[in-house]
Amino acid sequence: MDSASPRGGYALPRLIQLRNIRAKDIMSERLIICQRTERLSEILGRMKKMDIHELPVVEGGKLLGMVSYDMFIKRKSLPLTTTVENLMVTPPKVDVNDSITRVAEVMLVNNFRAVPVTSAGEIAGIVAREDIVHCLRGFSQLDQIDVKDVMSPKPITIKESDDVEQARNIMRDLDVRSIPVIDKEGRLSGVIGVKDLMAYYSRERGQKRSAKGSPGDAVSLSISVGSLMNTPAIHIDMESDMADVIGLMSDHHISSVVVVENMSPMGIVPHIDVLELLASYQERRQVYIQITGL
Repeated sequence: MDSASPRGGYALPRLIQLRNIRAKDIMSERLIICQRTERLSEILGRMKKMDIHELPVVEGGKLLGMVSYDMFIKRKSLPLTTTVENLMVTPPKVDVNDSITRVAEVMLVNNFRAVPVTSAGEIAGIVAREDIVHCLRGFSQLDQIDVKDVMSPKPITIKESDDVEQARNIMRDLDVRSIPVIDKEGRLSGVIGVKDLMAYYSRERGQKRSAKGSPGDAVSLSISVGSLMNTPAIHIDMESDMADVIGLMSDHHISSVVVVENMSPMGIVPHIDVLELLASYQERRQVYIQITGL
């Protein structure tokens, strides 16, 4: 039987240990939550201070919904007085005993970057894509998977001279959290992410509030991407493997790694590509079990 995965050609039986890692092993139990009556200004400050992108909305130990940076990127001109109950969405849930391959599958199917973990009907923790990526560090089979077999090729880029509104539109339309930034010669010079935009929006809106505490004029989006981007960009070459990618993601707490050739962006590996790798393992394992009876 051919046990190779459709991505990277790694052998399925050697990945069998993944099924032993459960949601409870990687979830964050120190929950940072919000209430449905809180305002946007309050939760943005908390998310920035705690360096988190998602907040569960909890009342009486019960999960009501979630809010995330993504919602703010997709919706224009949200007043800082907007309450959480008007922003939150109902997330999928996973059980404390679900495997990380199952968690990855739930995130992919529902397009969520973090999911609540429940036990006996109550929220016990939260698992983000970053938690899954981090737990894969040191997994020996990753050095057998070439980055060029996993990366998303021909990534959308943005110029240093482009404005922030264009960056926001790309993030919203393509549902991405970070965009490689290039200079005049087309070389990678930085990366701009959702967190950079939200920090800017929060700071500017705070400065424009009127004396009565209501939102002032709209935030200017004409500021250049180059003035907000992170530099130098974390990147990797085409001959690298996925162990290198996971290491960079974990070390620098980033959601994507740009793949370059002579400093020109040739691809990008975001968290979602790592999740797809795990989900493909889940599918292949099910076929393997059906065929072998294991």
